[in-house]
Amino acid sequence: MNTERLKVVENTNKTFNKLEIKKDFEPFINSGVSMKTFKNLIEKFLEASLKTYQETYEAMDYPRVSNEGNDEKLLTKNEVTLFINEKFQGNILQKALVSGIELHLNEINYQAIEENFLGLEKGEYYLPKEKFLAYFNKLSFEQQEEMRKNIYHAESFASWNRTTEQENETVNTVLLASGKVLPTPIALFNFEFDKETRAIMEGKIEEAGIGYLSEIKESEREKVYALGNIAHEIAHNIFQHLIYNKPQEKEWEEIVKRLGSVTKYAERYKDDDTTHYDENFAEAVRLFTTTREFLEKNGYMEMVLFIKKYFPEIKS
Repeated sequence: MNTERLKVVENTNKTFNKLEIKKDFEPFINSGVSMKTFKNLIEKFLEASLKTYQETYEAMDYPRVSNEGNDEKLLTKNEVTLFINEKFQGNILQKALVSGIELHLNEINYQAIEENFLGLEKGEYYLPKEKFLAYFNKLSFEQQEEMRKNIYHAESFASWNRTTEQENETVNTVLLASGKVLPTPIALFNFEFDKETRAIMEGKIEEAGIGYLSEIKESEREKVYALGNIAHEIAHNIFQHLIYNKPQEKEWEEIVKRLGSVTKYAERYKDDDTTHYDENFAEAVRLFTTTREFLEKNGYMEMVLFIKKYFPEIKS
């Protein structure tokens, strides 16, 4: 593990200029991949070029990995490409309407909630790491911990094709009314500021709910965890287009009800039925592709068999 990648310092001066931070953050709100995707969606509507699922699938190319300024200290473009090719074979990515894998490992994805101590407008902020770190180091330890809770390292936008209560509700509604679908990318962001990466670096994986990494070499855990996030996000696309509202959805729901949440992360969504089953599938695919032994040794063999039955293109 490279512990020198991130130099976070504890601020001894507990005061900071909220107005200064707000002014500097604002240019980066919604300026990342989600806004790019949204603009692309609008353009497609204007061009009347959105198609039905079958038409879209037939036109899909194999998704490529793009490097958006990645310094490749954690993952290289080649490593991601190799992982994708090995774990998701055949045409499963096209069937899941994955338009591409975007690496933004030099960007911080900070999702500000409605009321936040920085006084920022609610929304997603995509900041260059150095700029983010300059302000992060001005915060107290308690403020840094609060901010870490809303730093995300990966995203899938597959749920735009589904009615949800998420922020892009208007997009969901318009898509569903049109009877068309939108291919969406998988995006990976910086991992250095989140609590899971810190837990890996400090050897506290059980406390962080990522004990499934225990059989992975310590030197490889950060990398495996990052690759697992790609698998997790791809699985959201698979769930949306190949499980949601399909006959096998009920079978998956019954498995989750019997076995319970496969990870601590999936358990967070237990009060939202659709999201709960979606997140459990995403976590099951993460483990199936990176630490399959964990599933088999801990009573989740039914999940393994479900993946093998319906998605033989996914490899462990």
